[in-house]
Amino acid sequence: MSCLAWFPLVFQLAFAAVPAVPPAQREAAKSDAPQAAMVRVWNRDIVEFRASIGTLTPQDRVQMAVQHIQELPDTALQDAIHYEPATLGDLEGLVFRSGTKVLFALLRTDLNPLTDESLEKAGEQVVVRLGEVLRARAEQRSLPILVKGVSVTLGGLVALTLLILAVVWARRRLLAALPSGEGRTSRFRIGGLDLQTQVRGVLGRLIKGSSWLICLIAAYSWVTTSLSLFPYTAPWGQALGDWVFDTFWTFLHAIVNALPGLATVVVIFIITRWIVKLVGGIFLNIERRRVRSTTLSPEIARATRRLLNLVIWIFALVFAYPYLPGSDSDAFKGMSVLLGLMVSLGSAGFVNQIMSGFVVLYSRSVELGDQVRIGTTEGIVREIGFLSTKVITASQEEITIPNAVVVTGSTVNFSRRARGNGAVAAATITIGYDAPWRQVHALLLLAASRTEGVQPEPAPYVLQRALGDFYVEYQLVVEIASGLRRMVVLSNLHAQIQDAFNEHGVQILSPHFEKQPEHPVVVPRERWAPPPAAEEVAAARSGESTLDSAGRTAPR
Repeated sequence: MSCLAWFPLVFQLAFAAVPAVPPAQREAAKSDAPQAAMVRVWNRDIVEFRASIGTLTPQDRVQMAVQHIQELPDTALQDAIHYEPATLGDLEGLVFRSGTKVLFALLRTDLNPLTDESLEKAGEQVVVRLGEVLRARAEQRSLPILVKGVSVTLGGLVALTLLILAVVWARRRLLAALPSGEGRTSRFRIGGLDLQTQVRGVLGRLIKGSSWLICLIAAYSWVTTSLSLFPYTAPWGQALGDWVFDTFWTFLHAIVNALPGLATVVVIFIITRWIVKLVGGIFLNIERRRVRSTTLSPEIARATRRLLNLVIWIFALVFAYPYLPGSDSDAFKGMSVLLGLMVSLGSAGFVNQIMSGFVVLYSRSVELGDQVRIGTTEGIVREIGFLSTKVITASQEEITIPNAVVVTGSTVNFSRRARGNGAVAAATITIGYDAPWRQVHALLLLAASRTEGVQPEPAPYVLQRALGDFYVEYQLVVEIASGLRRMVVLSNLHAQIQDAFNEHGVQILSPHFEKQPEHPVVVPRERWAPPPAAEEVAAARSGESTLDSAGRTAPR
């Protein structure tokens, strides 16, 4: 009997009776696009079904095929698997049999449409896979194979246990051999920093991590080998081994592909470092006063060097970004967006301080060592940074002032117009109209001459700043030799002013009148020059003295 003659009987045996399906229902069933199902027996993939036969879905066909294969008797495990072509209506395929028992049918519509695989080639592959399944089933019942598998597994377990014990022993010995650093000179120093503890911690973690890695690799190898010894679990062992090698080759392939990009990043890094050293060296010489510049002070040179270094490294990072491994991945892009958002939201105040720092530095309103008053804070400028300015007060307090405050507030620089390292100081006093102004001038200049630290040149001078309703406001302006001692010298000057006025009986008062006095509050001409202003008043009477442009009395 030809194969075409018994094909309907074969389909009935393999899938039970298939009712006749009208063409309209058959087209509707094709449009449903059933999901593919894999025939898997003894952990081995045999063939994938994609087509439906009547009301039988691919999942139903898989269940029937697995049942037929598992129902094969032990005597049939050595029978050859073969297939025969057959057709039924518009269905065309191959029927697979073990001896005389029908196992399942493979239709042409079961083939993957994305490949050019022929029906005959697919049938040959199915025959090979079915043979492996039946052979594994037969070997699983072989006592020598089972005894060998159990023996090798137990022997491997013993070897694994001994290896783990050896690794634990070696780890303890290596950890105990690490230098403790107690009572001995450290061999791990960089500059003045002792890295003994850090090096010990890193080496300890490396030893512990390596021991765990060795134990995990050994255990993984034992599991993989043990599973491969038994026919039923051999596919699992093969899959575990393939996963390790596939992962290794994937990482190796990724490393090899990343080498050109990494080489480019290294070249960019080297060139950037060379540019930073070249540019930074120029400003470093100015900063260390090895080279004098008429446009850049050491403080501005230091800030400019840091700024240029930052800009150069930012440009280098932008150029190197496309060559970084994984820079084109979604995770890398998402991280970049997140960092950009965080910087945008959190850097408003930071950028404001940075820009204010540029204004302070490049406007040169203050410099290191200047005696300044910023707001209500007066002291010596010790540091000018991008974010803040540090001032040391007379009481040795370090006050940090944000640069935004320095820019928006008023700054008085007492050192800028002084000579050398000195500073300008002023003492203000108010005296009633009944005190001769010439005597007040003379007393203030006398106090200045008695104060240690006040420079004789340029000579101190007195200004009458205001003629108030009740008193005259006098200001004594002096120059101090050292700006660092400005507050101390100014305090001594105040003390000398009090002594001078007390010595000559002049009250330091700021009178306020409650009613009009009975007689005018004036100084008679004969009292214009009480001591110590006798010489000045004599010159005034003879008309031989006047006030210079600075407010000092000087001969004509």
